[in-house]
Amino acid sequence: MKSKTDLPELIRAMSKSEKRYFTLDAQKSGRQNSRYLELFQAINDMADYDEDQLRDKFGSNLPSDKAYLYDAILRSMRDYRSSRSYSARIKEMILDAKYLYERGLYDQCEERLAEAKKLALELDDQLALLEINKENRTLAFGARKDYSEKIRQLIYEKDNNIKALTEEFKLLDLGYELLLEWKKNLNPRHPERQKLLADLSAEGFPDDRYIPESAYAKRLYFQCAGMYAQLLGNRELTTEYYLKTFNWWEINPKQKNEEFTKYIADVSNLLNAYSIQGKYEFLPDILDKLDKEDTQNYHEKAAVFQRSSIYRLMYFINISPLHGVDPVIRKIEKGLGLYQINTPGRLVILFNVAVLLFINERFEEVRLWVKKIRDLKTTLRQDIQKGAQTINLIAGYESLDPEEFDKNIRSTRRFFQKLNLEKSSFEFNIMEHFRKLAGASIYDSKNVMEEIRQLVLSFQQQDKASIPLGLDELILHYVDARQHKGSIIDSLKKQRNAVRNQTP
Repeated sequence: MKSKTDLPELIRAMSKSEKRYFTLDAQKSGRQNSRYLELFQAINDMADYDEDQLRDKFGSNLPSDKAYLYDAILRSMRDYRSSRSYSARIKEMILDAKYLYERGLYDQCEERLAEAKKLALELDDQLALLEINKENRTLAFGARKDYSEKIRQLIYEKDNNIKALTEEFKLLDLGYELLLEWKKNLNPRHPERQKLLADLSAEGFPDDRYIPESAYAKRLYFQCAGMYAQLLGNRELTTEYYLKTFNWWEINPKQKNEEFTKYIADVSNLLNAYSIQGKYEFLPDILDKLDKEDTQNYHEKAAVFQRSSIYRLMYFINISPLHGVDPVIRKIEKGLGLYQINTPGRLVILFNVAVLLFINERFEEVRLWVKKIRDLKTTLRQDIQKGAQTINLIAGYESLDPEEFDKNIRSTRRFFQKLNLEKSSFEFNIMEHFRKLAGASIYDSKNVMEEIRQLVLSFQQQDKASIPLGLDELILHYVDARQHKGSIIDSLKKQRNAVRNQTP
């Protein structure tokens, strides 16, 4: 523990079940009234960490008490995880084998190493297999038996383990190189990117005739091939490889249980690939599988909730089914109360719920969800905040009386000014046109509505990058619905049918 805030950050990161386990563990050890358990409870009860307040209560020994508590929590969490983690069980069995060897219990040591090896093979954990291999060699000579044949077998296995591990690390290196290249956000035709892709192509990557044999290397290969296809801008190939990565987890349930966070990341890659292609109809089956996963702890449940909510909303926004909106929103509202989702993730979910309600023309509810965004009082994701304020303005035009809408306009203007938005910006222009629309006669409102449509089209042609989060398309569908006396959902479906008919 290096920083004063390490301990409170660790305690905040613990789930309720982890905190309960630690408390019971400490009480079972006969230290019910110990200072470090008191300290744990004191920090846990703090809304904001206050070192001075703790120093007043715990005195000059606070630094050493905090260090002791930090180590005690980590020891307890190792025990907590060991029953759920195959890797932890392998490590414990290796430690058991070392103890048994030191006590001269060679048969029991050999049996324990065999158990560890069996589990390591199931996990395809090459590093663990190498460590087990080393302990088996020690045992072979220490037990003073004729282990000559076994030693030759161990040497052969070691060579295969190192070969598989070398392959894994080679693909791991490539994966990070591709990821770093992706984060540069360069144009696919940028010379730097073209050179990397050309070099990989010259090396024959990817080539499905030479997929690695070891399980983890296979997953890394599919991941790298997916990222490579992304850098190429080949959407279909990207989806194909991310689907293979997803299927890898389906046939390796132990690895999924062991590294659930990585599984979530790979599921997200596939969901994103389908979304970029506009193949939203593929999302529900994947999301249903994700929702049914046997999550082991609070953090896994929170991760599943966040990913499932975001992409479930994307499905409903883009496919616009007639039924199922209310159960999804109720589930999301409940989850937001249960899980500590980080602010950017929470903003994305809140905004997408508001958009979904807007599409369904439930304008009073749109305003309630935008209020949830304002209540976060954050400066993060200003694109979401600008987008939310804009749809809130339109929802206000639809649901408020003239006097209340006028207040809404003034509030929106103050918000945009606070963000230093120029009057020439997309959002300011939309606001001014809706102010004009609110004061127009029935006859003139038709002209103003057409002005709004032309305004959006003009921004699309001249400055589309300045329009946040596809707000232009949303407003065009709104205008189309009002001009043709239909619904926003009808307008969306009309556009999708037109796109589908144009697809060869």
